[in-house]
Amino acid sequence: MGFEDLIRLICRFAIQHKDQETHANWLDLMLHVRGHGFEADDKLEPQMCLVRDSIRRFHDALHQVQGIDRALTGLSCPMAIFIQQTREGWGYAEWKMFLHDLRHRGIILSRETEHYLKELFESINGLYQIFAGKKN
Repeated sequence: MGFEDLIRLICRFAIQHKDQETHANWLDLMLHVRGHGFEADDKLEPQMCLVRDSIRRFHDALHQVQGIDRALTGLSCPMAIFIQQTREGWGYAEWKMFLHDLRHRGIILSRETEHYLKELFESINGLYQIFAGKKN
């Protein structure tokens, strides 16, 4: 399981269990992650929670966009690639280019949703730092 797969998995989980998440659901996710060779330790699991929560806030802000569940899941790979390519951080130009690419895909964001997307990217970046450290 690569980083893109991990992000996709968390996105699906966050959306599927948005209103009905149980501790058992979360433990199932952790077992799935462990089954792919990741140890859900005191760094990885809390960061995964931050990513999950950021996805939900972004998702809630976009609730009026038809088909957002599919779009958000479809964005998991481009988000992961963006994070990997800008692992040292990204500047204004890179961020604006990513937003431009989203508009090109038909996703127009308000300032509020841009804020939540940036929060989501920051949480994914934190997860990537843990992921990259475990691979070395």
